[in-house]
Amino acid sequence: MLGTQIMEEEVAVPIVEAIVKRSVAIFSSALYAECLLMEDGSVGLAKYEFEEMNKIYGVINYLSNSEKEYIEMNEPDRVTSIQFAWQYERCAILIWALGFIELNPSTEICNVSKIAEVLRRYDSLSALIQDSNIRSSEELLDMHTRNLYYHWACVEARIKNQEILAGLDSGVVQEQHYALNWLVSANGECDWDEICPNT
Repeated sequence: MLGTQIMEEEVAVPIVEAIVKRSVAIFSSALYAECLLMEDGSVGLAKYEFEEMNKIYGVINYLSNSEKEYIEMNEPDRVTSIQFAWQYERCAILIWALGFIELNPSTEICNVSKIAEVLRRYDSLSALIQDSNIRSSEELLDMHTRNLYYHWACVEARIKNQEILAGLDSGVVQEQHYALNWLVSANGECDWDEICPNT
């Protein structure tokens, strides 16, 4: 049975300001991770890129506990950095929800350049909030329901040791499910770090 499937009347979408703050926090943490994972990357480069985002958006004030812990690590391990870099997919969902981009199919990773283009276009949090055009609760719920079925197909294929349906990327689907659960309050109005994208 599919988990966390909700009805339209149960949807409680966060305010635009909260979605924008979450977006810049996720992007900055993922960018930090990407810098560390680059062949010529370094903690210095990662901190520089993070600080550039912080100057514009005050990102440090919106980090979740897990993001804050990661950014403050002296030497993050590679596995943790990979996990945070994957969170660009969560950011893509939020930037899509704010009306700035269209999503790639769930068979492909997101277009990080497009996300970066949006977030580097503005010089303040208020300007980004002002230009946001949040999608309807119905559209967000439709995307959540579709993703839930995709995630179930990925899990079922893994359990049965079968090829995943229609070439879905299970990593993309799982990360998107996380962000969509938060957007429609599928896990209730819990903190970001407590979201459970279960099937």
